Amino acid sequence: MKELNIKYLDCEKFFFRFDIEDFDGGWKPGQVKERTHKSLNRDSNGRYILEIWEHHNKYDAWAFTSKYYELDNSEVLECVNKAFEQKQITERLKNEFLAEFNAPFRKPIKYFDNVTVFNDDTYKLLKSGTSYYLCKGNESYKLTCHPYEPCTYIEGRCIHNAFNITDVFEAFLYKESITSITGRKYAPKDFCDLFYAMVENNLDDENIDYVEKLLWGNKKKVEEINKLENVEEDDDDDDEIDEQALETDFGYSLDGSLRERIIQMMKIAGDDEKNRWKISSIKESYKRAKVNLYPIAEKFIIRYAYLFSAMFPTFKYEVDCTRFFFDCYDSADENSNQVELLKKATFDITLPNTGYNFSKIYLKIREKALCNITAVGRFGYFPASTLYIGENGKLYATKDNINDIRVYDSIVDLLEYELKDHIPMGITD
Repeated sequence: MKELNIKYLDCEKFFFRFDIEDFDGGWKPGQVKERTHKSLNRDSNGRYILEIWEHHNKYDAWAFTSKYYELDNSEVLECVNKAFEQKQITERLKNEFLAEFNAPFRKPIKYFDNVTVFNDDTYKLLKSGTSYYLCKGNESYKLTCHPYEPCTYIEGRCIHNAFNITDVFEAFLYKESITSITGRKYAPKDFCDLFYAMVENNLDDENIDYVEKLLWGNKKKVEEINKLENVEEDDDDDDEIDEQALETDFGYSLDGSLRERIIQMMKIAGDDEKNRWKISSIKESYKRAKVNLYPIAEKFIIRYAYLFSAMFPTFKYEVDCTRFFFDCYDSADENSNQVELLKKATFDITLPNTGYNFSKIYLKIREKALCNITAVGRFGYFPASTLYIGENGKLYATKDNINDIRVYDSIVDLLEYELKDHIPMGITD
């Protein structure tokens, strides 16, 4: 174990804590609960780093010091076993960690200054500095994205529900394919064709399924999920599209009860029990806010973090504030300080030196839940509600009103309640 002479650890990953020691005398609101702990981290060069954290004053959340050590493989495994024995990680998380530990290290692409991830006779995909480019001949087009749907841009031309550019370039760097929300797999050449089509066809603002159909006539995949208006009628089997079904911005038709339509739209937007969004920037928010991210909350965020912005792109009436939204506490969001919002949802930070004093609303919800809870995001229409999830799996919502706490058994129950009086296109009548 080699001590590192650094004051702050800028980690690519944070795995888990162990050897947690509380202050003597029992914990009370307004105090810091933990006196010491150790945590296992990994930096951008693949090194495993042990942080030994010590808090010096139970009444001052910021009175702490940390030391950092580089670990060899045997020391890393010792930390993993300790965390598992102390029930800081589950067996599933332990196995996932070991799988990553035994795999070759892949340096994240954001740490490469200049790298070409694809180059053929037609296209080139490259990263220069912090920017990503698609090149064709003497033409060069900058690629950017908004993280939530995600929207992907080529020189301001937008494809909705497309890709996170960093993830795309990292996959291509390591010779992997990517998959769109429609289920289509992309090698680098297909990806270049998709985005150059925006330029070639002078398109400005389209959903990914439209551009896919433009290029490849992605008819079979769409027919499996929806009944398209342009399906040729069979004389022997006259299956007409339900005229009462509403059409969403994706070009899909939904019918049935409100609940049935919500479930259909969630599937179209990509919901699946095996869905796993990359949430490293969200986990970083919890670490910086010093808020425990319990396993049930992490599982919820992995599945639903960016799903809802893909479900509800527009509304029928401007009075509905443009969109139903769900924002996880993602530190990558530069428009608002998500770490501070997470602290506000958890702690009473309006009082001095009380970084660990739980807010009254947080305590009220935890009392109602009878278990640990975690704030997982803000959602709805203006003014936004705060959403918590308990270790019992139930969801708790409040608009910062201690007397107005709504409880839901599932995310579908929540959406059914929230959307019954609002008009997302294609969901409600």
